[in-house]
Amino acid sequence: MLKSLSYLVYQLFAYLIKNSLVRVAVLSLVLLLIRGVTYSQDTLSMRKDEVKSAAIVSRISRELNLTSEQQAKVHEIVKTRWKSIANVKALRKQVDYTAINQDALNEVRKVLTPQQFEQLMSLQRQRAIQRKDFLEKHPDYAFSAEDKDLDF
Repeated sequence: MLKSLSYLVYQLFAYLIKNSLVRVAVLSLVLLLIRGVTYSQDTLSMRKDEVKSAAIVSRISRELNLTSEQQAKVHEIVKTRWKSIANVKALRKQVDYTAINQDALNEVRKVLTPQQFEQLMSLQRQRAIQRKDFLEKHPDYAFSAEDKDLDF
């Protein structure tokens, strides 16, 4: 009964919601409510990273017109990036976001065409300018190092 109810809820939201990131968030919330499951902090962190990965892939897929194969590879690269950060944090060491992000970017470069990669670099420059403008208008706001350094 619970499984069929979960599936029915999933089908309903999949039909109503086209944005995959929103679908993941809403579906996760609904399943949590239905099953009454509690998660540890590590599990919640992994889910947050998965949602962020999906959002990044969704955005660059839309902006760069990625193929399904490219989307899958970029998603794995971005997930690996989050795992690397989590592993370093688990060791209670200082995270070198620049090195981790450069590794991820090098991997993404192998997946994209030269034109797509140049477009990605252009988008990164635009986002850096937007972030700078935003911070000038909102000096009390601070982006997290995790989010700031990965401008995919």
